[in-house]
Amino acid sequence: MHSNNVIKKGVKHNRRTHAYAGWRPDIEVAFLIGAVVAALLLVSPAMAQDGEAKIRMAHLSPDAPAVMVELDGEPVEDLAHVSYRDSTPYLPIPAGSHEVAVFAVADPSEPVLEVSISPEADSAYTVAGVGLLEDGTFGARLFEDDLSDPDEGEARMRVIHAIPDVGPATVGVQDGPDLFALPGFSNASDYADVEDGT
Repeated sequence: MHSNNVIKKGVKHNRRTHAYAGWRPDIEVAFLIGAVVAALLLVSPAMAQDGEAKIRMAHLSPDAPAVMVELDGEPVEDLAHVSYRDSTPYLPIPAGSHEVAVFAVADPSEPVLEVSISPEADSAYTVAGVGLLEDGTFGARLFEDDLSDPDEGEARMRVIHAIPDVGPATVGVQDGPDLFALPGFSNASDYADVEDGT
């Protein structure tokens, strides 16, 4: 199971994949799930030790600048430059409450986003920056990730809906079946296990 928790605004064998529905025609970026899937294949990381969680950041806002991240007031070296469409590696952090501040790399004087998170031990999460600065929809969502291994010959996937002006949608294989139902902006589909090479 996974959760799509609101937080304060401010295909290869045995792999898990997240595709992001965050491309806008007005900036001439096509909605190509296959290309994004290929770019975001995740090798299975070992689960965190007792008392730790794993967390990563996904930058899904096309008009937001490259950012750097602080956790509880301290810079995170591995999150020092996160650009649009980047999905960072998972990082271990202590379970419990944390404050995350996101700053523009070009102007780190004030945070562009501040969020509070409360990851649980032995769980993995994606903090996704979604929406647009231009229209005020920019914010963050916390998604619990499923890092369990799929069956041999399958990949585990889901899609995050990151297009503010597009409603509920479905995503599927061209000339094939629908695979994912997207409930609406800033939410994620359920996971689906699909055959390798789909």
